[in-house]
Amino acid sequence: MIFSVPAYHPFLGELHFRDALLVSERDDGKSARTSFAKAVGHLREIEETERGGGLWAAAVTRFVEPWGGLLSYRAAVCHVAADRQDEAEEALLHALLIDRRFADQARTNPRLRALAEELLAKRL
Repeated sequence: MIFSVPAYHPFLGELHFRDALLVSERDDGKSARTSFAKAVGHLREIEETERGGGLWAAAVTRFVEPWGGLLSYRAAVCHVAADRQDEAEEALLHALLIDRRFADQARTNPRLRALAEELLAKRL
């Protein structure tokens, strides 16, 4: 019950994101997809909370603000892993527009390399 409070979504999203990365390194596809899906759910909750305004939005925004485009970057990684190409492209483009430093990070990420090269060649 306590974890349903909006302020916990950044923590839980990060937890599931890191778990998915670790599981995918062990090549456990189904478990990784499950963790990536959970991470995306929490990342979406963060975005919805921020859009909703109010006390929780301020708390969540203050927590994730130092991440900059990391929220979108993490969503892109999760969407690529779930084979949701359109969502991955939108999230990565958003991350790149927020902070161009994600271009280098995306180019070295095996999951995002091709998408990053395509986006950078076309749009940026």
